Amino acid sequence: MSAIFDGNFRCSVCGCEFTAPELWSTSEFGSPDLDLRPAELNRWTMEAWMQCCPNCGYVSRHIDEDGTQHKEYIATAEYITCEGNTSLTGLARNFYRYGLLCLREKKYTAAYYAFLRAAWACDDEELYEQACICRNRAAKVFYHNGGFNDFEIGFVNADVLRRAGRFKEARKLCKSLNLKNISDEDFEYASEDEESDFIKKAVGFQLKLCRKKDTKCYSFDDCSGSLPQRLLRTIMRLYDRKYSQENN
Repeated sequence: MSAIFDGNFRCSVCGCEFTAPELWSTSEFGSPDLDLRPAELNRWTMEAWMQCCPNCGYVSRHIDEDGTQHKEYIATAEYITCEGNTSLTGLARNFYRYGLLCLREKKYTAAYYAFLRAAWACDDEELYEQACICRNRAAKVFYHNGGFNDFEIGFVNADVLRRAGRFKEARKLCKSLNLKNISDEDFEYASEDEESDFIKKAVGFQLKLCRKKDTKCYSFDDCSGSLPQRLLRTIMRLYDRKYSQENN
């Protein structure tokens, strides 16, 4: 189960004191989505993944840490309107704004996942047009940074493109993924045959969805059946590693 309680926070930009959801613990059952959105129950804890100041609108994963370098920027129309995307509200708006702040700090991996999380928030509200806006913004970060030269983010971005209806680009990306960029440590719990079979199934499944022009959400279980626990642990380790880069 997930344990979320009201925490007390103080905005490092304007000094406002407020309460917001704070995640103490959670758990997961099942495999993540193809874009690495975690399984239940963790997938429903997004409201506690960051804090938003109700006074000045500053958004941060650790809002009590120094954010004064963003004081002028958070008052700009670009930040307030999410680059003119005024249809974004609530959690999606907060994640989008966080992505903009990460871009200013040149934390491109963090920015990429912030925009993707904004899309997840839109998905939950069945705001699919807005979700496409957020996915396209994530893809822009991906391409502006040379595709990160990283298999895992490349695979995630193929799913981002597909779900935004950019099927031709998603197919091209799938076919260009460099499997050599997967380290041995990533699959330390899997045999060589299991690793190869898993990768082929995952990429092949994504290509199949692109050919069908399918924009729906799918999990790793959908592409390979019930995953062996060794591979499930591998996927979640990749997920944890990618998100831990937000602080780099």
